[in-house]
Amino acid sequence: MAEKGKGRSLKDRLVDMGVLVEKDESPSAAQGSAAVSGPGGLPGPGSVAGGVDRDLLKQLLAAATKDTNDYTEFMLSADAMSGVIPDEATRIKAAFVASKPHGLTLERILAGLASSKRVLEAKRGEFERVLSQKVDALVTSKQKQADDNRRTIDSKKQELTQLQAEITALEQAEAKSRSEITAGQTQIEAAKANFLAAYNAAITVLSSNEAKLKTQLKGA
Repeated sequence: MAEKGKGRSLKDRLVDMGVLVEKDESPSAAQGSAAVSGPGGLPGPGSVAGGVDRDLLKQLLAAATKDTNDYTEFMLSADAMSGVIPDEATRIKAAFVASKPHGLTLERILAGLASSKRVLEAKRGEFERVLSQKVDALVTSKQKQADDNRRTIDSKKQELTQLQAEITALEQAEAKSRSEITAGQTQIEAAKANFLAAYNAAITVLSSNEAKLKTQLKGA
C-alpha cells in the first residue's frame, strides 16, 4: 500500500495528515485497549463461542496476519485510530476514507484478507496432516497391541484346552487307580477268607486224626 516513490506506510502518512494519532504504548494505554489485538481483529472477552481456545485463536490470527498486505496494514491503521475514534465501524470508515487518496480500494483490502485466509487454510491443512499422521500412528500402534493380545489369548486358550485335556486324563487315571485298589483289596480279602477257611478245615482234619490216633493206638 506504500505510495509510489515513498517508503512510508499508510499509518505513517495518516499521522502526518493529522487523521491518526500515535497510540500511547504505556501500560495504562495497553490496558485500555486490551480488546484490540492488531489486524487479526480478535474479539473481546465474551465475543468468542464457548469452548474456543483463545491462546490458539491468537496464534492462528497472528500467523494469518504475519505477512504484511493491504488488509493487515489497513487494519493496523484503523486500530491505531481507536484512541480518537472508539467506535469500530466509524474508525474503519475513517481509515478507509483517509486511505483512498493513496490508492487503497476495498478490492485491495479484500485481496489482502483473502491472502491471510489462505495462510489459515494452509495452517489447517498442516494441522490435519499432522493430526492424520498421529491418528495413523496411534491406530497402527494400538492395532499391533490388539493383534498381539489376540494372539496371546488364542495361545493361552490352546494351552488351557491342552491343560484341561491333561487334567481330564489324570482324573480318569486317578479314578482307574482307585477302582483297581478297591478291586485288589476285595480280591485279597476274598483270598484271605478262602485261605483261612481251608486252613481251619485242615487244622480240624489234623486235630480229628490226632484224637483218633491217640484213642486207637493207646496201649497198643
